[in-house]
Order: sequence, then C-alpha cells, then structure tokens
Amino acid sequence: MSEALQESANRKDSASYAEKKSAVKKVLGILFDIFTVLVVFFVIFLLVIMFQLKGITSEGVSVAGFRMFIVQTMSMDPVYPTGSVVVTKRVPPADIKEGDVISFLASYSGSVVTHRVVEAFDLGDGRYGFVTKGDANPSNDSGLVGGQAVLGVVVLGIPNLGLLLGKLRSVWGLVLLVILPSSLVIIGEAVKLSRLLREEKAKSVEAAGGFENAEEPAADESDEASAEAEADGVDVHARLGAEEARTVEEAEMRPISEKEGALQDGENQ
Repeated sequence: MSEALQESANRKDSASYAEKKSAVKKVLGILFDIFTVLVVFFVIFLLVIMFQLKGITSEGVSVAGFRMFIVQTMSMDPVYPTGSVVVTKRVPPADIKEGDVISFLASYSGSVVTHRVVEAFDLGDGRYGFVTKGDANPSNDSGLVGGQAVLGVVVLGIPNLGLLLGKLRSVWGLVLLVILPSSLVIIGEAVKLSRLLREEKAKSVEAAGGFENAEEPAADESDEASAEAEADGVDVHARLGAEEARTVEEAEMRPISEKEGALQDGENQ
C-alpha cells in the first residue's frame, strides 16, 4: 500500500513539474515576442528619424505634416535641452497661440530655430506674425516671425535622443543599436523554429511507435497460435505413433499365444 501511495505521489509531482515547466515556457515565449516587437519598432523608429534628419534642406523632411529636429543649443533649457529631438506638426498659423513652441526658419540666420511664442498677431489679409523667445534667453528674438516661415508646432520632445542618434551614425553605434538587437531577434526566431521542428519530429516518432506497438500483439498472437498448433500436431503424431506401436505389438504377440496353445494341445494328447 505504501509503495502504491509513493508511486501516486511521484506521478503527481511529475505532472506538477511538467505543468510548471510548460507555464514557464509560455511566459518566456510571450516575453520574447514582446521583446521582438519592441526591437522591430525601435529599429523602424530610428530609421525613420535618420531619414527625417537627413533631409536635403534645413527644413527637414515632412511626413504627413510631421518633422523632426535636433536641438543644438541651450536656448530652450530645461524643457528641451541640447541633444533633444523635437517632433513638430504643421498647423494653420491662425491656430498658433501664445505659449506654443514652434520651429521656424529664422530670417536672420536662415537656420531652423525652435523657440516659444510670447506674442501672436493677426496682421490681416490672412497674415500672422509671432514674437518668439528661447526659455533660457534673457530677451526676445529679433524681428517678427511670419506665419509662412513656421514649420510646425512642437508636439513631442525626446531628451538626449539626438545624442543617441549622433552615436548611431558611427560604426559601433550602428552595431550596438541596430545590428545586435536585430541579430538577437533573428537567432531567437531560429531557435524557436528549431524547437518546433523537434517537437513535430518527436510527435511523429511517437505516433509511429504507437502504430508498431499496436501491430506487435497481433504478431505475438499469431506466433502463439502457430506454436500451439505445432504442439497439437506433435501430440497427435505422438498419440498416433503410440497406437500404431500397440497394434504392432498385439499383432506380434497374437501368433505366439496361438502357437503356445497348439503345443499345449499336442502334449495333452
């Protein structure tokens, strides 16, 4: 009884361990899938940014009205420190109001500047003008920024991403931030595919083994039947041989008995 209980407990422990192992595999698979998705989006995001920031003009490349710029001075500290990437969206000049941060082509330098609007003016005839100022600057920018010079209103700022992109342009940056994560994803997918193929092969082998085992009892039964038939044949031959021997023996013994009877009759006469 104790051995049966112990065996039952061992089976339960084995089943519990198998369930835990399966659960861990599922969790790891989900985590790896999440990591894969994040890496893919990260690489795509970096490539898009690199494409955006490599525009042939200082205005950058517009994609669905969005542009990206790298902050290169400290004029917007601490909101957008040096090395930040700002994403701008094209909006009608009439929608720009005081307090918005805009990126525009500065008439005094010809470069893209990202500063805050401190005053907005409706100049009539569909024309607008803006007074701008860097948050860290002591005074306003010179001149009035016309609505046609505005490239967009800042909708997103990512600190230090510009510094990261600067490193990405180097060989080691490309290896660490693009090639290495992509290689990990490819290797992981290859390992997953290899594991699936091994599992399918194991299932096929188990199925084939079950089919062979199902045929073995029939073969064993046939062998047993043949053995029994042979045994029965031997017994029949043995019985027939014994009967024939007895018949021959009786036939041989009968004349002798008759001769003895004749001799006895002669002596009595």
